[in-house]
Amino acid sequence: MTEGQYWNGDPALVKAYRKADEYRLSRKNTELWLQGMYVYEAIMDLSPILRSFVKNPKPEKYSSEPYPLTEKERKERAERKEKADAEALKAALEAQALAFNRALSQEKADG
Repeated sequence: MTEGQYWNGDPALVKAYRKADEYRLSRKNTELWLQGMYVYEAIMDLSPILRSFVKNPKPEKYSSEPYPLTEKERKERAERKEKADAEALKAALEAQALAFNRALSQEKADG
């Protein structure tokens, strides 16, 4: 807010600028908190390497995607996870069916 707006402008502008500043500070605080969470997660993923009495320490895999911040992002992430789980289950069942069919055909060939 400029000096001219403060002294000669609408008094409601002061409230609007103060509220906008509160929103800006809140958003910045949330961004810094989120950055801290990413740093914390990265340190926790590396912490197995820092333990001195563990044989063959291996770091955890860092998250492959950012935290979902909105409900839409949460739903999209859940849908992607469900789809990946379904694909993995489908592949496992196909492998099991293939192994069963091979065993059955081997059994028929032997007997």
